[in-house]
Amino acid sequence: MTQQFFVRPYQDDDLEQIRLTFRTVHEEAMSGLPPDRLAEARIAIGGEMGTRLVTPRESYATAPNHLFIVSPEQEPQRVCGYCALVRIDDQRCELKNVVVHPDYQAYGIARILMQTYEEQARRDGYAKSVLWTYAFLTTATHMYIRRGYRIVALEVHPDMFLTLGPIQMELDLTG
Repeated sequence: MTQQFFVRPYQDDDLEQIRLTFRTVHEEAMSGLPPDRLAEARIAIGGEMGTRLVTPRESYATAPNHLFIVSPEQEPQRVCGYCALVRIDDQRCELKNVVVHPDYQAYGIARILMQTYEEQARRDGYAKSVLWTYAFLTTATHMYIRRGYRIVALEVHPDMFLTLGPIQMELDLTG
């Protein structure tokens, strides 16, 4: 029997699962970094854990923002993956934290999240989606490119560390 999934809004009971999933996914991705970059990556990842993921409702799940959770139909309280849509201004929104638990990475959860995010962004009237990622997150970067995101001129985001190769990408939502 094929496992079925659905998208639901964030609930406060999801907090520990999303934090654990974030930490697990990023620790796994960092395992291939050279030792001189590992400490810097941990600081960058810890910054997200220490700020926005402490209070996801306030950071991501309060209008006009959205925090999408994907759960299996058989276990509706389980978090398989999540992402956030964050308003930048009237025309632009930001994709934050497309994270899929390793146990669910072969089920198309990231595709479900991206599709949900892009549909909601269009419904909310945004013309452009932006995101920031790191060069060492190669699987994510390739997925964004396949979905039509393009790499734009690199600006140093204040929350990112330059030596880890931050990448800014954007997607035209009007086409």
